[in-house]
Amino acid sequence: MVISDAQPLVVGLCHQEASLAELGRATLRRDALAGALGRLRDAGLEEAVVLSTCSRIEVCTTTTGSANQRAGAVLDAMSEWSGLPRDRIGSLARVLVGREAVDHLFRVTAGLESRLVGDTDVLAQVRGAWRAASEAGTAGPLTGRLLPASIRCAQQVHTRTPLGRQRRSLARRAVDVGVALAAPDGTRGLRVLVVGSGQTAQVACEHLAVHGLACRVVARDPSYAARLVGPGRACAWERLADEVARADLVLCATSAPHHVLTRDQVSAVMAGRHVPLTVVDLAVPGNVDPGARGVEGVRLVDLTTLGDDARHDPAVAAAVRDATLLVEEAARRFCDDLAAAHAGPVIRAVREQVERTCREELRRHGGPSDPAALAEAVHAIVGKVMHRPALLARAAAAAGDEGALHLLCDAFGVAPPGQRDAGSTSLNSWSPPASRSSSGPTFGSSWVRK
Repeated sequence: MVISDAQPLVVGLCHQEASLAELGRATLRRDALAGALGRLRDAGLEEAVVLSTCSRIEVCTTTTGSANQRAGAVLDAMSEWSGLPRDRIGSLARVLVGREAVDHLFRVTAGLESRLVGDTDVLAQVRGAWRAASEAGTAGPLTGRLLPASIRCAQQVHTRTPLGRQRRSLARRAVDVGVALAAPDGTRGLRVLVVGSGQTAQVACEHLAVHGLACRVVARDPSYAARLVGPGRACAWERLADEVARADLVLCATSAPHHVLTRDQVSAVMAGRHVPLTVVDLAVPGNVDPGARGVEGVRLVDLTTLGDDARHDPAVAAAVRDATLLVEEAARRFCDDLAAAHAGPVIRAVREQVERTCREELRRHGGPSDPAALAEAVHAIVGKVMHRPALLARAAAAAGDEGALHLLCDAFGVAPPGQRDAGSTSLNSWSPPASRSSSGPTFGSSWVRK
């Protein structure tokens, strides 16, 4: 006998387990999101949000029964669109259910699970994922509460903790690292090229200005490049090789599904050149052929070396601790509110039983004969009788105490709602898990390798 209904389920790959190449194959371009969401809907996932970033590709959905079956459907879809073997994806995947799924999504949106811990740009990416799901019709009752709640929490992190003021992001980190490598003796005369014109490229251009550096931008649409740096420094895509040849530092941040700079192109650029070239690749999948690392005079930096866990800087570490406390409290409140909402069926069932009993007893003992007066009397009595049981039911649901809810139903002689729904999930799943096992025959509330 169970009372609760759907609970959150998060399935996917992240940078902590999957390689950069594997993430590159599984990641989805913005124009491919609608198709992926449709594929998930066709697989029976009525609610689905796909978050595809440089750190992860994850699907947030719901389950009312076997997490194995729903997670398997997600992994099948990922294997299909990435071309990665299903067994390989299953061995890398994180599967989180219930409270752990909520905690995880709140932490992700706040930037606490990013390559660069505290990355503030993730909030915009989660907003975009939520917008895409809403437009595709795969946003539903539970994700419709969970995603906006995680976004509100991240906004609070940005405004109420020092982490937001520090404005940590991979794009800014890429600029800092690239400038330090390309100009160890000072930035005077440093020639910088940004390849791409999206959000990451925009942040990079803005941060270059903080360093006092102007840059040129190459993009497939020069009008987009001109929005970042003006028409005088915007370049057509066909001039990419020429612009790389005249640069000291190249920052690549396009959404291309293939390399835009091959080893052969980089070799041609470096032929006869005596000045080193620093290239920072911010893209997933990578914009630059890893083989370019072997070209003499070239320093190639990718995302695997840009991240950090914030422990190196005491001020950042303290800000992350503050943000973590805020996120944990917000996630706990969300889970408590969601669980408490599951007390509604119990309260309604008990209230209906008390109303029937009151009506019968009032009629049997000469209560008001007028229907309106009888209804008013029943309402007054039931309101007083139900006050304490309703408080008890909400507290029990919030605590995940299914036993107390069943006892309440037994005390009033009603069957627990949902007892005929063999596929529903127990409220106990909303309790914090006792351990984080990395093995087991079935998916649990912690992440599991399959």
